[in-house]
Amino acid sequence: MFYRFIWRFKYQLSVICFLLFSFGLYQLSNVNVYFDSERIINELEADNLDIKIVDDSNLIFLGLSFKDSTSYKDFIAIKEFDQELRKSKFVNRLFSIINDRKVIETGLFPIVIKTLDLYSKESLEKSLVTIRNDRNNFITPDALHNVGLQED
Repeated sequence: MFYRFIWRFKYQLSVICFLLFSFGLYQLSNVNVYFDSERIINELEADNLDIKIVDDSNLIFLGLSFKDSTSYKDFIAIKEFDQELRKSKFVNRLFSIINDRKVIETGLFPIVIKTLDLYSKESLEKSLVTIRNDRNNFITPDALHNVGLQED
């Protein structure tokens, strides 16, 4: 009985299955995936602050502020500090501008690249221009004019 129903409506059921599959793929293309720290930062920026979102009992936010423009050596020093902090047995996970990554949607398989490129001074300048144009969770929009390279 059930097989006869499926066989009788096979084309209609195939179309329905195809539409559901297509809708599922469309929903996957619009998904936003955040790390815990990014989620918390995004929630803290919202007007409806709910303290229940901060579910990490040992979460620490650390910010750096510079009086003048930063140099390439300053970014290298930040990277070294980041690496030393990772070696600590008390640090479980660390999210910073040093290991921040950006997802480039290229279709079915997105590409993930590092936001800040510290390979050379020129690559750092290019990545800072990209950070100025894109939204970044680690450099605030009002401080972007201060983030630049000065001569060493």
